[in-house]
Amino acid sequence: MRKFMLTLFCGAALLIFTITNCSRDKNPVSNSDTDHDHAEAVGLIISANGVGLIRYDKGQVSGELNVKKGDMTPLLTIQFIAEDGDLFQPQGDDYTLSWDVADAAVADVIQHDEDGKWRLHVRGQSSGSTTIVFKIFHGDHADFVSEPIPIRVTD
Repeated sequence: MRKFMLTLFCGAALLIFTITNCSRDKNPVSNSDTDHDHAEAVGLIISANGVGLIRYDKGQVSGELNVKKGDMTPLLTIQFIAEDGDLFQPQGDDYTLSWDVADAAVADVIQHDEDGKWRLHVRGQSSGSTTIVFKIFHGDHADFVSEPIPIRVTD
C-alpha cells in the first residue's frame, strides 16, 4: 500500500509540474494567434515591404542586408521561425528584440517606437562589411540568438 501511495504521489507531482511549466504565459515565443503551446524559435526571417531578404534557419544564413553609405534600409520586419515552420513574433511586454552590430562604424540600427518592437532600419555609416546578431530577450536573458547576419554598405 505504501508503494502505491508513493507512486500515486510522484505521478501527481509530475503532472502538476508539467502543467505549470508548460503554460502559454511562460512560453517565450508563444503567439496568441497560433497553436504554439511549446514552440521555440529556431530561426528568423527579415523582410521589407513583404519581401523576404534574409533567412536564418537550421544554422544557415541566406542573403545579406545591403545599404548605401548615409542611407537607411526600408523598414525591416523581424519574424521568428517556430519548430513547425510557422512564423511568429513573441507576445508580451517582457519580450524585446536586441541586436549586436559587429562594427558600428560600418552600420548601425535605428528603431522607432511607432514602428513596433519587431521592426527597424539599418543605416549605412561607412563603406564596408559587418554583421548583426539578433536576439529575443525575455527579461534579463536571451531566449534566442541568431548566427551573424552579413551587412554590406556601399558608396
